[in-house]
Amino acid sequence: MNTLTRCRRLLVCALWISCLLPLLSRPAAAQMLKFTFRGSYDPNLSYSDGQAFDGTNYTNLPPTLDLGALEGGTFTASFTVPAALTPSSQTSRKATYDFGPASSIQFTLFDAAGQVKYQSSGSAAFVQGNVYRFPYGGGNANQFVYTTFGSFDVLGVTPPQGTSDLGKIVQFNFSNYTDPLHTYLSDFSLPTDPSTYLSFPERQFNVQVSYGDGDIENGVDPYRFFDTNAYYMVNSVRINTVPEPGSVAFISSVGLLGAGVLLGRRKRS
Repeated sequence: MNTLTRCRRLLVCALWISCLLPLLSRPAAAQMLKFTFRGSYDPNLSYSDGQAFDGTNYTNLPPTLDLGALEGGTFTASFTVPAALTPSSQTSRKATYDFGPASSIQFTLFDAAGQVKYQSSGSAAFVQGNVYRFPYGGGNANQFVYTTFGSFDVLGVTPPQGTSDLGKIVQFNFSNYTDPLHTYLSDFSLPTDPSTYLSFPERQFNVQVSYGDGDIENGVDPYRFFDTNAYYMVNSVRINTVPEPGSVAFISSVGLLGAGVLLGRRKRS
C-alpha cells in the first residue's frame, strides 16, 4: 500500500468518525409500547339516533355508520404510547395520562364476511388515558378509559347533505362495574400486560360519528342531530415494544452514511 493510498483511507476514516460522533452522542430514543386490540361487534350496545326538526315536522335521520352491515363483524385497532409515562395529574380516585401527538391510533371495522367496511384515515392523537379506582357497590370500581377526539377521518362515511365536518370519537373502556368485589388494579399505573385488560368483565371498543347544528339543547328550530355508535367486545390484546419514530430515522441515517463512505472508498481505491 503506497503512502497516498494510506493517507486517503485515513482521511475517509476521519470523515466517517467526525460524521458519526454527533449522531451517536444523541440521547437514546425513548421506547414506545404498541397496543393492538381485536374483537367482535356488540349489537346490544351499538345504537344510532338522529332527528331533524324544521319547526313543524320531525324527521328521523339515517345512521352515519351502517350498523346492520357491521353486525357479525370484527374490528382491529392499534395505538402507541411512551413506555415511560407518569400521570399528568392524580387524585385519590383518578390518574390522568397525556399521551402526546406520537400516540396515533388506527382502526378498521370489518363486516361479517371479513371485508373492510370502515377504517380510520390520517393521524389521530390519543389525547388522554384515565385510570379510576374508587369505592363502588360494596367493593371498588376499577376502570381504564382511553379516548381520542377528531383529527382523523373515517373512510366509508359520507357526511349528510349540508354537513362539512363530522365529530369523531374513538374510545377503549375496560371496567368492572358488574363485578366490583373483584379487584383488578392495585394502583394507578397503566397496565402493560394483555392479561390485565382481558381480565375485565367489560372490555369495550367504541367508534362514534356524530353531528349537530342549530340550537338542539333548547329545542329551538330549525335543528338536526345524529349520533351513531358502533360498539365491540375486546377479546384479543397484544402489546409490543417498538422504537420511537425518530430512532428509526436515526438508524437509517447511520446506515446511509456508512453506505456512502464505503462507496466513496471503493471509488477511490
